Amino acid sequence: MTDSFEFGRGRGSGTRDGSGETDLDKTRKEVFEDKKKNEEEFQNLVIEKAKKAASDTDGVKKGFSTYTKEFLEEERAFQALEKRLVSEATVLEGAVYHHFNADGSFAGISQGEPLESTFAERAAALKARNAASGANTLSKEQQRDLERISNDPSLANEILEKSKKESERLGKKIAQEDGTFDFNKTKPFEGGTIQPSEAPENKVKYPYNWTQVTSAGHKLEFNNTEESERIRILNKNGNLIQMDEKNDTYLKSKNDTYILSDHNLVIQIGSEVGNGDEGDPDRVVLHVIGNVHMYVEGDMHTEVEGNRYDTVNGNWQQTCGGVMTTRAEENLAITSKNTMRLTSNSYINKTTFLLNDLSEGGSVKENVKGNYEVKIQKPTATFSVKSDGDVRIQSNMCRYDFIGRNYMTEVRGKVRTQVEGNDLECINGGAFEGMVNIAPFPNSSYDITVTGNTSLSNSGNYNISAGGNVNIAGTEIYLN
Repeated sequence: MTDSFEFGRGRGSGTRDGSGETDLDKTRKEVFEDKKKNEEEFQNLVIEKAKKAASDTDGVKKGFSTYTKEFLEEERAFQALEKRLVSEATVLEGAVYHHFNADGSFAGISQGEPLESTFAERAAALKARNAASGANTLSKEQQRDLERISNDPSLANEILEKSKKESERLGKKIAQEDGTFDFNKTKPFEGGTIQPSEAPENKVKYPYNWTQVTSAGHKLEFNNTEESERIRILNKNGNLIQMDEKNDTYLKSKNDTYILSDHNLVIQIGSEVGNGDEGDPDRVVLHVIGNVHMYVEGDMHTEVEGNRYDTVNGNWQQTCGGVMTTRAEENLAITSKNTMRLTSNSYINKTTFLLNDLSEGGSVKENVKGNYEVKIQKPTATFSVKSDGDVRIQSNMCRYDFIGRNYMTEVRGKVRTQVEGNDLECINGGAFEGMVNIAPFPNSSYDITVTGNTSLSNSGNYNISAGGNVNIAGTEIYLN
C-alpha cells in the first residue's frame, strides 16, 4: 500500500512550527511563504494519497471529498463562465484561467487539475522543483503522515485539518511581516491593571496593553497595541530592557553595567557588508563620556577588511615594550604641520630611491659627532653637488682628495689660493679603502708633483714674485 519515494531535507526543512533550519539568504517573509507553499503541496499529496489508498482497499473505490454541496454548486456555475487560459497545467499545478461574466467584466481566477500522473512522478517533480528553487521539502513528520494515510485513509481528514491550521498560522506570519495583519482582531490579554502611558510616542490601547507592577515598583509590560508592540522590563530605579515593534532592543542602566563571562564572549553585528557608500549605516557606534581603559592580558588581533580612520583631537602616545613594526603593502605617508622628531640609538634607512624635497624653502643642517661617509657604489654613477649660490667647505684639520682618474676644474671668475705653510697634525683614520690615512708632507709649504708634462697658458702677463730666490731646474731650459 505504500509508494516508495524519498524527499531530501532542503535548507528550509524542519519542524512545522518553524524551529528547523532556515535559509540565511532569505527574508523572514520568504521563509514563511516557502513553508506555507510546502503545506499546500502537502495537502494536495494527502488528498491524492487518500484517494489512491481508498480505491486500492479491497478493490472498492470509496471516494474522498472535502467540499460541501453548496460549494460544488457555486463552483459549477463559476466554471460555466467564459474563461481564458493564463498558464498551462503541469503534474504539480493545474492550468490557471481568468473567468469573465456575460457583460465582459472580470469574475475571478480558477485553477484546474494537474496533469494525470503517478504519485511517484508528482513526488519526483516536487523534489526537483524544490531543489532548483531552494524551497522547503517535506519534513519527516509529513512523510510519516503520508505513510499513515497509505495504511489508513480515514486519517486524511485529521491530517488535512492539522495542515490547514498550519497554513493559516503561516499566513498570519506573512501578514505580520507585510504589516497587514490586524492585531486588534486577535484575542487580547486578560487580567492585569490599567497603567497610564509613560511614553506618549508609544501607542497604548486598552485592553491590548498588559502591565504588572510589584510592590517595590518593578514593572513588566506587554503591549499588543497595533504599530506599538513591545516588551519592557523596568526596575524601580529606572533600569530598562525593551524590545519594540521596530525590532530594536534597548538596554539602559542608570549606574554600572557588568558583563562577566568565564569563557568566550561573541558579539556579531550586521548581516551584510555595505558597498562603501556614504549612505551605508554605521554598524557599531560607541559614545563614551569620559575615559576608556582596555587591558588585554594575552595577545590582541584586530583585522579590518575595508579602510580604517582614526581621529585624535588631543595628543596620541604609543608605548611599546618590545619590537614595533609598521608595514604598508603600498605607500606610507606621515604628515606633520610642525616638527617631526625621530630619536633612536641607531637609524638604518634602506630604500631604492630617496628624495628630500626642500624646494619650498628652508635649509638642511646635520650635526655629526663622528665620521660622515657617503659611498657611491656603482662605478658608472655620479656624485653631484649643484648650488645656485656659494659652496663652502671648512675643515679645521686636514683635507684629503683622492681621484682615481682625471681632475678638472673650470672657473668662470678668478682663483685665489692662500697657503700659510703651518705644519699641523692630521687625524689618522676615516679613510676609504685604497686611500692613505696621512700623506708625508715635503719641506715646502706648497708642493705640486706631476708625473708627466705640466703646461701653463694665459692670455695676459704671468708674474712670479718671491721673497727669496726663484729656482728653476731642468735638463734644458727654453725661454722665448
